[in-house]
Amino acid sequence: MTETKLTGKRIFAYFIDMVIVLIISSLFSNIEFLNPNLEKYEKAYKSYYKTVLKGENLNINSVELTDISYNMSKYGLSMNVISTVVTLLYFGIFQYYNKGQTIGKKLLKIKILSNKDKKIKLTQILGRSLIINSILASALTTLAIVVLSKQHYLIANTTIQLIDMIIVFISIAFILFREDGRGLHDILLSTTVVSEDVKKIVTENKDQIKKTKKTSEKGEK
Repeated sequence: MTETKLTGKRIFAYFIDMVIVLIISSLFSNIEFLNPNLEKYEKAYKSYYKTVLKGENLNINSVELTDISYNMSKYGLSMNVISTVVTLLYFGIFQYYNKGQTIGKKLLKIKILSNKDKKIKLTQILGRSLIINSILASALTTLAIVVLSKQHYLIANTTIQLIDMIIVFISIAFILFREDGRGLHDILLSTTVVSEDVKKIVTENKDQIKKTKKTSEKGEK
């Protein structure tokens, strides 16, 4: 399979997976017990939408804009925690126990393997998920809203999001332009994404080599 075709499969699989994660996160976020500030968040979002996105209030000052942004983050804390946990469980735990495949990868017949030709470890799956799925950035943002003041949080949040965006863009660029199609997260965690067909061919070749060696050894005896 060409790297271009594999990259296309990876992108489509990721889109499917993100839709699944979004649906699950939304379902849990609408449970009042898990998200007690849902109504306050919706009010804050409406204010943000009218003021910033639609530009209905052109006379808004920077202090008011800061308050609106901060309130969205503060009241969206539970939603952020839910989304982070769901993403971690799906791309980390579920993918590991499903032998390197999410639902999207399963449908597109691709999987994650250890680049060292060994069984992939949980630490590898979790590590790459922290990077490419922005789990680490989400966790740091959640921590920042809890422990920092309003002004310090907004600075920290902007910095975290910027760094995360740069890392993700670098990973995507690596996937698109590297000959082996490995992203930054793959390189750091010694993983690679392959087609199931390629995995099958490699396994069959290894089995054939083993059989040939055994036959040769018997012939020598």
